Amino acid sequence: MANLVDILNSINIIINRKKQLELLQKESEITFSGVQCKLGINCLSNYELEKVLGSGAFGTVYTSCNKTNCDFATKIQKPDSSFRMEIDVIKKLNQDPRWNGVKLVYDTICKGTCKDGMKDFGIMILDKWDGNITNQDKLILDNFDTFINSLSQQIKVIHDIGYVHWDLLPKNVLYKAVGPRFSVTDFGACRKETDEPYSPGYYGDYYFHPLHFQDVSYDLGITKDNIRNITKDYKGIVDYFILYKYIKKYKKGEKVINEFIKILEKDGHKGINILKKHLNIL
Repeated sequence: MANLVDILNSINIIINRKKQLELLQKESEITFSGVQCKLGINCLSNYELEKVLGSGAFGTVYTSCNKTNCDFATKIQKPDSSFRMEIDVIKKLNQDPRWNGVKLVYDTICKGTCKDGMKDFGIMILDKWDGNITNQDKLILDNFDTFINSLSQQIKVIHDIGYVHWDLLPKNVLYKAVGPRFSVTDFGACRKETDEPYSPGYYGDYYFHPLHFQDVSYDLGITKDNIRNITKDYKGIVDYFILYKYIKKYKKGEKVINEFIKILEKDGHKGINILKKHLNIL
């Protein structure tokens, strides 16, 4: 005769299966670009949307739950070239044993019904972090070596698998307070190292984002006249300039450039050799 524990376990299994089936058969309501939509059945596998974490031109990010916890973030956007690039890059990063950043747990393209008709949606579910580093100066200052080492290692891994991030702004760097841990994210603007660089007009007057260019241009002698040649030889240099910005923000004196050079040297000396080729100050 089955004991009480076995009976209770069997009941729990049945209840959990019923909940999961109900979840799979549920149409998830979302707001996408200001329009109310319903995702098709099975779009989210065994995950459920909880609340909006953020939204923008790219789409919407939700806190998400499975049947055991809510430690996930679901990004819903158009299944365009940016979505496909991000999925391609993050899958390759997750396969690299050196990668210690954000993880992809599920992705798909599925249909949904909106007030203005049927639409295709790109869906990626990631492990959830505490937020981006935009307003985390104290956390960075208190854990500066961890911050710089984490990002420089992750940038190197991105380059080693053949990509350049091109968009390493503070909003695209995540943190977890416990540890702490830091992670590069948002790979939709990535380009293959073999691709042509973005055109000079892509980010306005500068060859790349002004936040990369600020301070670095003055201290290293980089001008708009020679930035094209530098990035043509080694596009990956763009990704490191945000690290220089943070080194300068929290460090003083000549150590700033010295530490920046050490970071570049870890990337197979490509970055520092390119700068030496085009600039006379190093």
